[in-house]
Amino acid sequence: MENISEQFKKVRESKGLSVTDVTRVLRIGQRYIEAIENDKFDELPEPVYSIGFIKNYADFLGLDTQRAIAEYKHKIGIALDKKLEISTRNEFPKSCAFAVCKEYLKKIKTLRIRKVCICNVAYVVLIIAVLAVIVDILF
Repeated sequence: MENISEQFKKVRESKGLSVTDVTRVLRIGQRYIEAIENDKFDELPEPVYSIGFIKNYADFLGLDTQRAIAEYKHKIGIALDKKLEISTRNEFPKSCAFAVCKEYLKKIKTLRIRKVCICNVAYVVLIIAVLAVIVDILF
């Protein structure tokens, strides 16, 4: 039994449609249609959007939308578990606020944007973390 990604591509090609045709009709980016067809779900945006893309694409081609969404959720669930396993290797301080701040600061360091933007984001994250600590202490 072929997976849903293979079915998307097979049915699209059997109908004589190109990826460009599908993107024009559904208004979904070409890279997302290609990611769905190539079983590269990790290249799709947040699950809320991806599920909508997959549902609309499956409807458009006449495929089983529930099966397509279920397979996507299963595969992305596996990917999320792997990401969770990697991110839980580091022990965080007792306060959740510090853990959140630490994760955001890591992400900020990897951004390749102007230093001014990074500083602004860092200050906002720091303020949120301090407020969260104060709330933890008071309540």
